[in-house]
Amino acid sequence: MSSSIIEDSRATAEDGDLLDRALVEQLHQLVNAQSPAATTHRQKLATSHRASNLLDRIVDRQQILLQSLSPTNIDRSNEIENLTGKNTGGDLAEFYQRLAKLKEYHRKYPVSAQPQLSADRTVDFAALEQGDDEWLDKRFTGEEGLGRYLDLHEHHEAWNNLSPASTSGTAAGGGWKRLTYLQYLGAVTAFALSPALKSSPQYSKYLTNLLSYLSSFHEKVLPLKDLDEVLKLADDEFAKKWELGEVKGWPREEEGAAPAGGEGEAASENIWCAACQKTYSKQTVYNAHLTSKKHVKAAAKLTTTDGGDQSSSTNPTSAAEGPSLATLRRQKNRAIALKEALIVALVGDSTSSAPPPESDPQGQQKLPPPLGGILTETRNNTERRAALTDKERAAEIDELEAREAAEAAAAAAASHSKSKSGGAANEDDDDDEGRIYNPLRLPLGWDGKPIPFWLYKLHGLGVEYKCEICSDFVYQGRKNFEKHFQESRHAFGMRALGLPNTKHFHEITRIEDAIALAEKLKQEGRQEMNAADLTEELEDSEGNVYNRKTWDDLKRQGLL
Repeated sequence: MSSSIIEDSRATAEDGDLLDRALVEQLHQLVNAQSPAATTHRQKLATSHRASNLLDRIVDRQQILLQSLSPTNIDRSNEIENLTGKNTGGDLAEFYQRLAKLKEYHRKYPVSAQPQLSADRTVDFAALEQGDDEWLDKRFTGEEGLGRYLDLHEHHEAWNNLSPASTSGTAAGGGWKRLTYLQYLGAVTAFALSPALKSSPQYSKYLTNLLSYLSSFHEKVLPLKDLDEVLKLADDEFAKKWELGEVKGWPREEEGAAPAGGEGEAASENIWCAACQKTYSKQTVYNAHLTSKKHVKAAAKLTTTDGGDQSSSTNPTSAAEGPSLATLRRQKNRAIALKEALIVALVGDSTSSAPPPESDPQGQQKLPPPLGGILTETRNNTERRAALTDKERAAEIDELEAREAAEAAAAAAASHSKSKSGGAANEDDDDDEGRIYNPLRLPLGWDGKPIPFWLYKLHGLGVEYKCEICSDFVYQGRKNFEKHFQESRHAFGMRALGLPNTKHFHEITRIEDAIALAEKLKQEGRQEMNAADLTEELEDSEGNVYNRKTWDDLKRQGLL
């Protein structure tokens, strides 16, 4: 049945009201400590994501409704005028025509005459969960621990691969050095580097990727917090400090001034040329290269790219030290410094031991870094896990998963008992037909449900056995591991090695060990053949007994 603009507006408003009530329910579960949704970290995070999804859907509905009810909506105005008869001189033909169509529709489809009220409808999160029970786990990596810790291994490798440039071809650190992962977590915001390194494209790409990861992690862990507000406040504060030249590590350079490390500094300090992208160790060498063709072309190219004065490129001194080049260098430095400031706003200044001030000098309230606590927890967890063995780490993971499963089961039982006491008699059937909660990924039993955890431990299904002959296939449990030696996968691997799949090679999983055992069996086979020649006895016609070797020698000589 086709719907009018007025009916579409009413349905949109009804959907918005339904989403509003669902959002209130989700937020009430978060603030209520006794609620099942607030008992575990997983439930809190899932509820926060559902609430964030509801907020986005409410905003979309309200924008559609606002556009539909706008006075500038000509279609809606024409429809109202047709229904009221203003355009037809008071004739209500349009109204009665639509009424007849409505009656005809309900006569053909009497079931739709009883529409479902919004109070009886439930909100569907299919677009968020996509029908996957592990939709929340797939948003995080294993190192992130469902949003408890940061996973900065990729950025740690990028940091260690930064190669500062220098005129001699050797790496000039300028505050940069290779760090271990634990050291890197304590120096994520250590941006006190040389201008040569900060102007490199590798460093800019490193900052971009780090800022992108932290922003996406913020949206995954804190979906109800406004990331744009945090970044906007940091951007505004950075803009003020940049104009005053108070940004840490970025001193203000006046127009037309020489680059850092110029005439007023000692000759031993490095002098950076933004046009040539090189560092010069002496002032005299720097002054001499200003008139070189390579520098003039590089300076002219930078000035042209910036849209500056084209005439300044013809004068070497003006191209090297003119306002256009200094402005260009300052614009590039500002973009890099802004990325550093936004990263510090998200995770805090890890190089400062003093707590951040609660307000700025103007008296405005400053928000604490949203990911600062998570970075501290990541550093503490990495330091603690470094002292554990592999077996202890695996046991810790199993214990955490078992605890989460127990907490989730307790929360589900409490919710079930509460709903049952409220008079919901059909909840038992709905629970049986609902999704199977299996956070530990236990094998399914004969009834289609996960086997008990004690049975999983009893059969040793948590122990993994890797077979190199089977292309590093992993078998769960001792029983499956012993059975696979007679299966086609292992037999094919043995044939590929040119070895027989006999009982001698049982329990052998490494290719090197299987080949060594085959050589050993060959040697033992030769020794057994030699021993057989000495132990086998034969008797001649006269009753004399000889061993096989002596018998063959006498027979060849014709003495028997």
